[in-house]
Amino acid sequence: MDSKPFQFQLFAWATGFMSGVNMANQASGLGYRDFTSMQTDVILGEVRAACGRNPDLPVISAVEPMYQQFPARK
Repeated sequence: MDSKPFQFQLFAWATGFMSGVNMANQASGLGYRDFTSMQTDVILGEVRAACGRNPDLPVISAVEPMYQQFPARK
């Protein structure tokens, strides 16, 4: 987690995953989450904390709850 290239890749993957969920939800008429408040250091910090608590946790399991924290929009 201390490697800048790894942090960049993790953030890129996390934002891509959450954007994909947004696209799927919008296509299903479920609205989307507003990411305008998204901050790189917050995303990386939450993943680091989740993985620190449970090192066997898949990264997706650390990112999914973050998605739910962003404001829902229609």
